Amino acid sequence: MNYRGGGAPENSSLRGKKAGFTLAEVLITIGIIGIVAAMTLPTVVQDHKKKVLATKLQKFYTVMNQAIMLAENKHGERETWFQDVYGVDADGNSLNKAWFDLYLKEHLNILKESDTTAYGVVIYYLVDGGAFSNVDSNGRDWTFYPGDPEKCLKKYSGGHDGWGICKFAFFYNPVSTNIKGRVFGPYGQSNWDGSKSNLYNHSLYGCSKSSTWAAYCTLLIQYNNWMIPKDYPFKIWY
Repeated sequence: MNYRGGGAPENSSLRGKKAGFTLAEVLITIGIIGIVAAMTLPTVVQDHKKKVLATKLQKFYTVMNQAIMLAENKHGERETWFQDVYGVDADGNSLNKAWFDLYLKEHLNILKESDTTAYGVVIYYLVDGGAFSNVDSNGRDWTFYPGDPEKCLKKYSGGHDGWGICKFAFFYNPVSTNIKGRVFGPYGQSNWDGSKSNLYNHSLYGCSKSSTWAAYCTLLIQYNNWMIPKDYPFKIWY
């Protein structure tokens, strides 16, 4: 057998042999991938929730206004049949629910509804997974829940906590002198000064952790073309 120089023979089994990864190298690589995934996964999940939230908010806005227009075809102009009612009657039945059932319910895909509370609040569950309710003090303010309302209310059981996080404020008052208030839409649409800074910095309603009631968060998202802005102050949770 001929050899060339001092190297291995041409047909040696060493020819073309490739070095493999050791077990330690594989484990280190897996560990690095795990760390990167742990760091990026929460951001990916939160971004997904933001997109889902924005889509649900826009859809709710659209279907409610469609329901109102369909009700107008049947009952006449909205200001003639709107009722600013809340609370319960002598038998404990929700006054707002009676109005809602008469004019709007048939035009919406309601999956189920909760029992009436002592204040006349009823939660309506939509087939797409969201839910909404009237409030306990008037017939103009409404709350939308992109996820499970019971989960949201349990976590944020007091005050205005949870606004802009797992519940979002809407407003509807067709007898208002302000034309914007006659459309079912984000809370604040009829008295907002039109500036972006006011959506964040209003001391009472601004979409901010320092405001008393972050009701302008819905309006901020609409202002941003129904997308969650990059500087959104809250972590979406539902």
